[in-house]
Amino acid sequence: MKYYCLRVAKRRLQYCQRIERFVRMTSGIMQCRTDWHDARFRRADDLFLFLYGLPLSLQVELALIAVKRYLPNFESQYPDEKRARQLVEAVETWLKHPVRGDLLIGRCRLEDFEQQYEDCFRFAWDGIVLFQQWLLRWQNDRLRSAAASATIVHECIYQRIDDVWRTDDPVGYAAWKRMQSISEQLMMAGDEMSAEERERLDREWSDLLEKHSNSIDNVASWAVGRREWYIVLQWLREIAEQYPIAESPTRRERRLWREGLWRYAP
Repeated sequence: MKYYCLRVAKRRLQYCQRIERFVRMTSGIMQCRTDWHDARFRRADDLFLFLYGLPLSLQVELALIAVKRYLPNFESQYPDEKRARQLVEAVETWLKHPVRGDLLIGRCRLEDFEQQYEDCFRFAWDGIVLFQQWLLRWQNDRLRSAAASATIVHECIYQRIDDVWRTDDPVGYAAWKRMQSISEQLMMAGDEMSAEERERLDREWSDLLEKHSNSIDNVASWAVGRREWYIVLQWLREIAEQYPIAESPTRRERRLWREGLWRYAP
């Protein structure tokens, strides 16, 4: 969860400038100045604030760009899987004919979609399932529309970064995955473990961090992430010219986004 305050700006161009500074940084500078992962999530904050209040069709357009850029990667692994492509085509129809698009989006069956594939595709599939939920339930919700669009874009970029990291440094990637698994075990069942078991897991986590901490900021995946954010930035700059004045979410809306509760709040 992100507990820091969002930096609200008066003009959308200011959000573009923040993302541009991030895109222009080299991996070496980034590692010295701040944690890469924290910086990426802050760019998702900037994207959410940029999108808030824009016409729904524009928010959908950007999310669709991100999903379509990632979809070929998944289809190369699972060429017989058609449901994601069907959802993309339904959303494309929605942009031209909303009523017809709503019907097609509602017919897509994604309930068990995420569970059928490898955990390594979790970011992209969260985004795809979210896309359907958004257009079926939240079209008239300013908070959830901006949050869904920003999350889909961020998840698709994160998936590309994850894919490159997994391929370029499989040992470091596997170590990081194990660290995540240990953290989840301690969080979910730590109170039920013996002191010896908790100590063993803590020691394993620390050993993995010491051996593979450098791999977390993988240079190859950093380069891909910069490229994807640059593509988003080009789109944002065009929109900022048409809609220069930024709209600010309410304090409650900012809190729900910041704490990751926007999907579940009434």
